[in-house]
Amino acid sequence: MVSGVIKRVNKKPWTDQRSGKDVILYSFTLEGDDNFYGCGQSPIPAGPGQSVTFEMKGKNCDVSTLRVVETQVAEAAPVSMTASPGDVSSAPRASRGGRMSKDDYWANKEAKDVAKDARYRKVSEPRMALSVATEAAAQVVCAALAADALGFGTVAKSKRLDMLTDYVKAVATDLAQFIHEAPSVIDVMEEE
Repeated sequence: MVSGVIKRVNKKPWTDQRSGKDVILYSFTLEGDDNFYGCGQSPIPAGPGQSVTFEMKGKNCDVSTLRVVETQVAEAAPVSMTASPGDVSSAPRASRGGRMSKDDYWANKEAKDVAKDARYRKVSEPRMALSVATEAAAQVVCAALAADALGFGTVAKSKRLDMLTDYVKAVATDLAQFIHEAPSVIDVMEEE
């Protein structure tokens, strides 16, 4: 009889050499033991953290004798109050009973909110600024064309679209930069 706590469950795609069919082979390891316990094509009726007992059948586990003795829930990791904005992994998790305390819940929520806010500032704000700037740039280029402020010279009609696109990109880039710097520009204007 072998017993221990399952550390890891493995699934490996394999081609059965007798039948030529693709199959999944299952195995697992126990904590403190480097051996792999093969289960053949039988799925393992237990998972990591569960204490099990089973009989060996040759070099493999006899899955029909595998019994879950006890389920262990990992202890919550200590929470660092100086976590970086993107580090949600240090957020508290459920305690031994499977329930999270109110303090742990709010600490976890705060860590997720900080990470979400950092992503918003890094990704969403620049995208929105560029989107607004591109719409405004297209209107500026249209107004410049209507007022004959933009000239194409002797450029062929087939190349004018590329030139218009380049004009919109250049104006959009300038406007996006202005939008990005707007808070500091507004502060300077308020000081004057």
